[in-house]
Amino acid sequence: MLFRVCSDNRLFQEAVRVFDYVEEKGFVIEERSCFVLLLALKRCGEIELCLRFFRRMVESNGIEIRVQSLTLVIDGLCKRGEVEKAKELMDEMVTKSIVKPTVFTYNTLLNAYVGRKDRSGVGEILRLMEKEPVVFSVATYSILIQWYSSSGDIGEVEKIFEEMRERKIEIDVYVYSSMISWNCRLGNMKRAFALFDEMAQRNVAPNAHTYGALIGGVCKAGQMEVVEILLEEMQSKGIDLNMIIFNTMIDGYCKRGMMDEALRLQTIMERKGFNADVFTFNILANGLCKLHSRITNSYLAAKFRNSGQTCVCANRILVQEGIYDKFANALLDAVQSMKVGDGFSEEAKALGMALGVSCLNGIEEAEAQCTLLNSESLCDGDGISLP
Repeated sequence: MLFRVCSDNRLFQEAVRVFDYVEEKGFVIEERSCFVLLLALKRCGEIELCLRFFRRMVESNGIEIRVQSLTLVIDGLCKRGEVEKAKELMDEMVTKSIVKPTVFTYNTLLNAYVGRKDRSGVGEILRLMEKEPVVFSVATYSILIQWYSSSGDIGEVEKIFEEMRERKIEIDVYVYSSMISWNCRLGNMKRAFALFDEMAQRNVAPNAHTYGALIGGVCKAGQMEVVEILLEEMQSKGIDLNMIIFNTMIDGYCKRGMMDEALRLQTIMERKGFNADVFTFNILANGLCKLHSRITNSYLAAKFRNSGQTCVCANRILVQEGIYDKFANALLDAVQSMKVGDGFSEEAKALGMALGVSCLNGIEEAEAQCTLLNSESLCDGDGISLP
């Protein structure tokens, strides 16, 4: 009881001392109680102490090590990036016939090697699973689908998926969503929708991730009308939209130049309690910047009305950092195309004469300020004297 109390209250050193005392007196602490301490140590990130205590458990003659304890320690080591150390621990337990790994243990290592993109490590775990043999679980297949999909080997992915069907393994929404996601990324929208239809036939309810993957693929293909259909279907099924889906749809509209729809969706997003983040503003800013005529004409009207000499003309403008270069280049092209000269001449001019000396002084003062601030001049030139 005291051992469990120490474990639950994160008194790890005291718990180890209780373990030593009980062992010294010839008593045995149940493996289940030891598992509680291992779990607490892992949750607190005390992986090294977790490994040391596990070895103490192994060295104790009275404790029968369960595979759950081994898998927990291996998972902790893998999450800390010490995958080889975790593999060595498993090999040691097998060699000494202390505990036999299960599919959960192998899946933990397999997932870690996939995360590291370690082809050799993935191959080694699969060989060990085949040698035992260890029957693949749904989680194993999900990990392998992720592995082969990330390397672009969609053929092997389909092979694994078909194997699941042949073995009559119940394919859950996560496997379907993963398959749909990777097909969408590769542009295989026909296959993605076939899998989506199959989900309905097998009574597997799609989730937000499923719809998010489809919406991403459809946006990439530029089929925004289909996006609207998927959006309505999501809402009819009570599936909440998330920030990723909103940003994906806004990006799709922006790439097609449908800025009114993108801005309308931003309004809907904010009404639903989602505040636009930096990605949202970057997407919108880039979309607006692609419409050179729209954004530059708006600024030109604000700055150069009556040759820029009215009291309401904009002298400075704030530009979102992510689109600064694009905006500056678009504005530069527009300004350089403007013709300066005598407004009474036969050839039409966009800019004419300054209204007076005070206006010229204002221009010179603005230039002087820019020089003091070490600003870069993108478009410069001397004034034109008229007779």
